[in-house]
Amino acid sequence: MIHRRGAENAERTDKNLCGLGVSAVNSTGKVKSVSQPGSEQLVFRLCTKSFLSFWSYPSPRSKNSGKELCDILVVCDPDVIVFSVKEIGLRDSGDESVDWERWRKKAIDESCKQIYGAERWINSAKNVVTRKGEIALPFPDISRRRVHRVAVALGGQGKAPIYFGDFGRGFVHVFDEVSLDIVMNELDTISDFIKYLDDKERLYLSGTETIFTSGGEEDLLALYLHRGREFPGAPGLVVLDGELWRAIAGKAEYRANTTLLDHSGLQWGHAKDEP
Repeated sequence: MIHRRGAENAERTDKNLCGLGVSAVNSTGKVKSVSQPGSEQLVFRLCTKSFLSFWSYPSPRSKNSGKELCDILVVCDPDVIVFSVKEIGLRDSGDESVDWERWRKKAIDESCKQIYGAERWINSAKNVVTRKGEIALPFPDISRRRVHRVAVALGGQGKAPIYFGDFGRGFVHVFDEVSLDIVMNELDTISDFIKYLDDKERLYLSGTETIFTSGGEEDLLALYLHRGREFPGAPGLVVLDGELWRAIAGKAEYRANTTLLDHSGLQWGHAKDEP
């Protein structure tokens, strides 16, 4: 599946509401981009400032080679989330299609290769190995383990199309700066986040196809939230026109709930869910 964020969704602002320093949402639901973090800063914040901090390992190693396995490994029995984060600048050669293809290979395809390699090692390992080489939590038993593959592609500037799906060895979720921030702001516990990943993968494995006319993953999330955190059950075609997220975020009850969360200190950077 492919989506491309429209340029109309990229207004500048100095206000950071969502914790990653990536995006915010105004009263009409329009996405407003702010200073974009580098890959190292994003990994640091995900591992220390988000609900993932209780179960995450930055830059874990493979026991034998000592090489970095992935950027973040999350273990919350029975679930394992493998994150690969790539920050690749989008060049301007004068040929847009060539620039997009080069960016995709480095920002998305390389992440998928790293994720698949990490999963292959995990399947033969017993414990997480930290970046310092220390033995950490055991992996859930393979008979009930659920692996979620997440690639974060930075640097596309909302111009390069985002691809997600099965790249050969299992479904990979691909987020850009804006969509990751919105998803983690709305699904601010690990159980909610994992359920969304699982439900989304099931949606596409069922045969459902989506067409993004503009916007991005936030519009798919809006559909999910509108239906009570469920996707359509029957396989079919879903057309997302780029206005769904604005419609949801622009509702008075949504803004009231967001204000309540801001004042209560329950933004996603501080939310907690028990394992």
